[in-house]
Amino acid sequence: MDWVEVVCKKLPALYILKSLKIGTEDSKFLIDQLPLLVKIMSPQQTAADTIKLNELINKVFSLLQKYLPHHTADKNSSVSSEWATLLIVNLIGLLIQSYDAGRGLLTNTLLQLADHPQPVPEIEAANYFKQAVIETLRFDPPIHLTRRVAGKDLLIGDQLIKSGEMITILLAAANLDPQVFESPLTYNPFRINNQEHLTFGAGHHQCLAKHLVIHLTAETFKILYQRIQILPQTITYEPLLNARLVKNLFITL
Repeated sequence: MDWVEVVCKKLPALYILKSLKIGTEDSKFLIDQLPLLVKIMSPQQTAADTIKLNELINKVFSLLQKYLPHHTADKNSSVSSEWATLLIVNLIGLLIQSYDAGRGLLTNTLLQLADHPQPVPEIEAANYFKQAVIETLRFDPPIHLTRRVAGKDLLIGDQLIKSGEMITILLAAANLDPQVFESPLTYNPFRINNQEHLTFGAGHHQCLAKHLVIHLTAETFKILYQRIQILPQTITYEPLLNARLVKNLFITL
């Protein structure tokens, strides 16, 4: 089976939807639509793409709206209406982010575990896999860069960044800083400060799903890792600048 297609592209979104008690058929519809929905993040959209995405967003919004508590969706309250909209659009955003970032973390963690095998006593499994996930986020993160807009003039070294300018931040490079991490090019789940990685960003824009995705990935491997065998194959990656995503990973389970 293809670990990426069968598990990684679906499990993070399914976990979120089931935790919110979204119905089985509605969950299936949403997961099936994710490959199209994530295109909303692409800067290269045709007019036809935009029309399809707008139609899909409206359909997804209406579907999720029916799961809101009645007091939140009270049409007579402008505050409740605004909160309902914010809740739904943030949930849609979370589902979109779960598709690539969640898929990448599940796959990259499996590859790192396979490349760096450790005997793990059952009693220590939960803690070890959590440490391995955090180290994968530092060493081999699914998302490599992000962008920010300078809120004021900044001077970094001798480089002036003016207020309003776009900044591309190479998170993956920062995670290999030898001034922060000892032997940064070595995969080491037992390094004591691995949690200082910047993969999730920081401050107001820190990833909303930080704790959720670590827990989900660690629990997945606590349950499945001993049963997974990666088949001989050539690993290829999606042709993306900002993300490191394996196209396919064939395993037996």
